[in-house]
Amino acid sequence: MRAARLAQPATLLMIWSAVVLAWTLAGHRGLEGSAVRTVVFAGFLVAGPGLAFVLLLRITDTLLAIVVSAGLSCALLVLTAQVSLYSGHWSPFGVITLISSLTLIVSAVCVLRPDVPAHTVTPQAHDD
Repeated sequence: MRAARLAQPATLLMIWSAVVLAWTLAGHRGLEGSAVRTVVFAGFLVAGPGLAFVLLLRITDTLLAIVVSAGLSCALLVLTAQVSLYSGHWSPFGVITLISSLTLIVSAVCVLRPDVPAHTVTPQAHDD
């Protein structure tokens, strides 16, 4: 039951990252400068990469999952952009392609292997 519940968001994330990857590889043809493209890409870049790892870690608390997802997404974007800049090969196309490919792979692992042993993280109340 629990594995099926985790597989559904991972499947949606896998589809979302495949759409972003295909749209990036197609050269952003269609809907240039539109709000749809902005929402799809910005939403994916802020939530997608981190959400894949949150699903892999099986974080059960919703608020914690949102915060960790946004933080990991931002950190992965910054790290990828820094490596691209320092290597002298700056390419927004390359950064988006790498991030969406990584998200697609990690979400595919969540879908194909829902029985992967993972830590269940739940916040503990402290009586201080």
